[in-house]
Amino acid sequence: MRFTAQKIIWINASIALLFIIDRIVKTVAMKFIPREGLYLIQDVFGFVIVHNEGIAYSVSIPHTALFIGIGVVIIMLMLAYITYSRRKKFVLSFALLIIAVGAFSNLIDRLLYGYVVDMIVLTKWPVFNIADLMISAGAVVLVLQFIRKEKQLDER
Repeated sequence: MRFTAQKIIWINASIALLFIIDRIVKTVAMKFIPREGLYLIQDVFGFVIVHNEGIAYSVSIPHTALFIGIGVVIIMLMLAYITYSRRKKFVLSFALLIIAVGAFSNLIDRLLYGYVVDMIVLTKWPVFNIADLMISAGAVVLVLQFIRKEKQLDER
């Protein structure tokens, strides 16, 4: 599949829009969601504010300063790869970019509040936010890309 400049612009604009939506949703949620939460479908889907001091999906690990440092390094490495890669691999760059943008949004939370603001509740899932979804989607794309490459190598 060939990616034209126009498609790349649309994809980057979409990622930027997801970042903006994540920031807005976090701000609005912190201001308007009541302590007991707001469930649109009782015990299935809703919103509750969680101060996540751990990693994605509220997995608890202490040391916010360590997360900030690791987050900055990972984001910088991903962006450096995307920027300086001699062979532009669009799917890999897209996956790394969406992970970096999600991580950056969560990093902003850590710098502003000392924790990440999570608010989306789905049955049987830890509370999460849009940035966590971006990170997970990027990781899934990476895994699928590596599986695809492995299959191509095995078929040779």
